[in-house]
Order: sequence, then C-alpha cells, then structure tokens
Amino acid sequence: MAIFETILISSACALGGVFIGAAVQKTAKFLYPYDWMTITILIAIVIDLIGNFTGFEQIWYVPFLLGYFVGYLIVGRTRYTMVMDISIVSKTMRMYPWVTYQHEGRLCIQEQTNRALLRRQLAGVRHEIVSLDGVAMNTDWTSDSKYPMFPKFEKNLLVLEDQNVGYRLVPIFWKVNARQYVTTIRVAYGSTASKLELMESANVLHDQQTTIVGLLDEVNKLKTALGPQLMEMAMRINHKAVAKSPENRMYNIIRKEATSHENLTPLKEVRTNGNAESTDEAQS
Repeated sequence: MAIFETILISSACALGGVFIGAAVQKTAKFLYPYDWMTITILIAIVIDLIGNFTGFEQIWYVPFLLGYFVGYLIVGRTRYTMVMDISIVSKTMRMYPWVTYQHEGRLCIQEQTNRALLRRQLAGVRHEIVSLDGVAMNTDWTSDSKYPMFPKFEKNLLVLEDQNVGYRLVPIFWKVNARQYVTTIRVAYGSTASKLELMESANVLHDQQTTIVGLLDEVNKLKTALGPQLMEMAMRINHKAVAKSPENRMYNIIRKEATSHENLTPLKEVRTNGNAESTDEAQS
C-alpha cells in the first residue's frame, strides 16, 4: 500500500508540474525556463526547503520539478523562426531565433528578456514587425549544419535583406513612458536577387541585368508602337528599372551597412499595410 501511495502521489505531483510548466511557457513564450515566473517558483521552493513553512513533504518537489521542466520544454514548446542576417561588409552570417506571435492582426516578437516580458504583461507594450515590401515572412532557405560532438542541425531559415530596429515612447500612466520597439524588415523574395544569391553566384547579376535589358527593350517597343502618349509612363518605368539594377542595388546595400551603427534611433515613421503612421519625436 505504501508503494502504491508513493507512486500515486509522485504521479500527481509530476502531472501538476507538467500542466503548470506548460502554462507558464505558453504565457512567457520563452524558449528556456529563465523567465521571472519560473524564477519565482524556484525561489519559493528553495525557501520552503530551508524553512519548511508549508509542511509539504520536501521529497515531492522532485517529481514536481521534473514534471515542470518537461511541461515547459516539451509539452508547451513555443515555435520559433530562425532568421539569417548577412553582412557583406564584415563577411558575417548571423543566425538567431525569433519567437513570433499574432496580436490583433499584427505580427510581434517576444524578446527573450524578462524586461520585455514584464513590459508586455504589465503595460501591454509589444515589439512589432513591419515588412516594408509587404512580403510574407516565409522560410525560403534551409540551414544544414554539423559541428563536432553535436548532432546534425537542420532548420528552415528566413533570409532578411535588411532590418532596422527603432522605438517610440508609449505613455503608461502619468509621466511614465515605455519604449515600444518596432523592427522594420525587408525580406528576400523571388523577384529580386537576395544578398545570399549574389554571394553564391556571379551569374545572378548577369541574369538580373538580362531581365532589365529585356524590360527596357519592351519599353522602347511601346514608345515606337503607341506613340508619345505613353512617353511619360515609359520614362517612369525606365527610371525604376535603372534604379533597381543589381549594380546600384549592391552599392546601396554596401553603403548602408558601412555607414550603419549599433545605436538605436528614435522611430520617426512606421509603414503598416502601405499607410504611413507618424509618431512623436522620442524623448531622450
């Protein structure tokens, strides 16, 4: 009977830990259990182990904690997107996870810090993602890596052309403001050559240039066939085609990366669904 009771109590404690761990993970949206709620639970257990204030048998904390971490890391596992950011100037490829979620039709990032978590839970301030081109965030590349003494890692990637993190001050109460971060991104998509493709093969430049030459030839045919009434439209098309040539595009990317700095700048304007949203100048 004693063995049966021990198994029953252990199972109940472990099952309770699984449910609590999964609930905390779903709320925090953290990949690993170092959020403030998990830290609070661990501190409370340590205090009770020292002082035995609750009268709870201390041995039952073992199955509870095992169940808690199983629920946190496996049952309530948050999905994430691996992002690749390439710098041609420094010749670096950075890959890092983004935990994203939808809130009122907006795509947001859950930063893996307790400050960002408290900002979201207490003040409702969220870190938004805005795509400048309106292109969906689809993982179009795959990372296949193998390091010594580690298993093979394969994960789909989202390749970014460019990203910029800004912020705007949001009033919480009285004279207290909080920073609401907004990440503006430009996603690599099929109609242009991404930086990764440009690094992979020089033929991409030739193919893109051939496409542009073909478009210019079509413009010239329109000029001849339809007459001067389409001259203004043709000039606009020609201007856009030349401005987006691979050579000019690569020059703009390298110039922007070479002159960029790490400090965050106050966000002046954010574009969402093609509409401009102006914000007040951030206070220092």
